[in-house]
Amino acid sequence: MKIVYLLILLLTTWAVPLNSFTQMTMTNNDVIVRTDDTRIQCRIVGMGLNEVVYRNVNRNATIGRISNTLVSKVVYADGRVVVISSRSETPSTAQPEPEPIPTLNRVSEFDQIIADIENNKSVNNRKVRLRTILFDIGSNKIQSESFAYLDSVAFFLAKIPTITAEISGFTDNTDNAAANLQLSESRAKAVRDYLTRVINIAPTRIKAVGYGQTGPIASNSTETGRTLNRRVELKFIGLSDNIYTVQFKNGQQAKAIFIVSSADNKTLSYKENVNASLVKTPASQVEFIEYPDGTRRLVGSTEIIKVEDEPLQNEIISNSSKPINSPASTRKRTSFQLNFLPAYMLGEKSYTSLYEGYGQTIGLGGSAQLDFWLAKWVSIGAEAGHVTWRTKVDVVESKGEPAYRSYSTQTDQTFLLAHIGIRVGKHFYLMPQGGINLLNIKIKDDIGTNVFKSYQTSYGGTIGYLVELSPAVSLNAGLFYRTALSTKTVTAPNGFDTIHYVGLRLGLQFSR
Repeated sequence: MKIVYLLILLLTTWAVPLNSFTQMTMTNNDVIVRTDDTRIQCRIVGMGLNEVVYRNVNRNATIGRISNTLVSKVVYADGRVVVISSRSETPSTAQPEPEPIPTLNRVSEFDQIIADIENNKSVNNRKVRLRTILFDIGSNKIQSESFAYLDSVAFFLAKIPTITAEISGFTDNTDNAAANLQLSESRAKAVRDYLTRVINIAPTRIKAVGYGQTGPIASNSTETGRTLNRRVELKFIGLSDNIYTVQFKNGQQAKAIFIVSSADNKTLSYKENVNASLVKTPASQVEFIEYPDGTRRLVGSTEIIKVEDEPLQNEIISNSSKPINSPASTRKRTSFQLNFLPAYMLGEKSYTSLYEGYGQTIGLGGSAQLDFWLAKWVSIGAEAGHVTWRTKVDVVESKGEPAYRSYSTQTDQTFLLAHIGIRVGKHFYLMPQGGINLLNIKIKDDIGTNVFKSYQTSYGGTIGYLVELSPAVSLNAGLFYRTALSTKTVTAPNGFDTIHYVGLRLGLQFSR
């Protein structure tokens, strides 16, 4: 019998520290009431302008979406009721008459923060205790029952995209301080990673800090107090240092350092600078919000809009683990680019050695380029430019001997090229090119000056690297190679039928 008591004591002592950070608060399910009086038991993620987003109540909780036109009301587990649309005039008789739902209008803490921000109240250093986050015992692995709550946190953060925050992890004083500090930090990072990697909250907006058993909010002498101290908090830090772009459907834009969407996503408020007044506009007039990293999102949405996709418009998305996008449609986008072209003309032999030498000539010029984007990674376009090639040639019988003849050349080359642009990843691109070169050639030697015109067919390509300086401006650096075939032969020593050009393309790209 003593052995049994001893085993129980050992198991109890071993189990308590491992559970020192597990959140134990769970709530009942939320309910979506359709217009035909049928119901969906779920956890609400958030309500957008056109749809309700939720998670199914099962272990593998999948994302579901339903159009607002099919929803009568949403009833939260805490009793709050949000009316979405009127009931159908001919309700279905296939379902039994539902029990009446009590109507309570309590405002959630997240909605209250949104209201305070809309009223110009500062939320700096304000804290929100995240109550329903469950972890595996002794681990930083988040249990799937907590996904829906974290989704709602992300949905809230999407409404205040310009505000930075901290995920703070705390434990009780069970176990040693070093272990508690490490566990609190790893779990805070797990929450941050879920919000940023799974739900697409911008990583630069959130940092994770573990405080271990410091900062208790209740006494650790009771189980109730220890439960309160085992917590994860969301603390607001302040505004980011970045500029966001509000793109309106009429084509106008507004630069903003502060943005907040209303709780129902029907209103967007923004400030263009710290001293500006808050501008409120209907969310229905906004096409998207462009983040500093170039990604685009709908008002109050965590979903990143692909360039080739149009924003979702009143669509019904069925239950699935992945949202179904709207029909693919091309977003017409153009870019204009100015290039500086230092280049090199390669002939057959060195111009300083043998009689037939012509080539290795330096050229300088520039070009203008226009692209039309068929999709996010593919464009077609044209490039027109001018390059002047100059050289002075000393002709010798052999190296080291005095020149017995000298001549200089100047070739003014005007070119027009068509191309296909292919983006490879976020920065690199390939660009096959082909077109014509118009040549005006002047050759001056000891006897006189010879001037003639010609043209070439040209083909080749460019490999380059693109760096975004802002959502509309990019820096472009590339290396090009082209082979040109003359339609009018230039005989030695003044030129060759085939000429190879290599050079750099340094430019600025302006996109719209």
